[in-house]
Amino acid sequence: MLLIGLLAAAMPVMHMRGAHYGEIAKSPGGFFFVRTLWALGGLGGFTVILSVRGLWDLRRRRPQQAGATGGS
Repeated sequence: MLLIGLLAAAMPVMHMRGAHYGEIAKSPGGFFFVRTLWALGGLGGFTVILSVRGLWDLRRRRPQQAGATGGS
């Protein structure tokens, strides 16, 4: 998830560095393309944050000891 989030967050940067980005943005459907890129980048950033948080919580969690549940 972390890797996919990083790729999604980098997608707007990768697409906007192209030489023909201005032409694509002015073409029919260009607004939808740009809006989709920004949405993908935002969701990718959110995914990165959640993935890092999940990995951090997993690292801090201690393994449960066998028999510590107190059941019979």
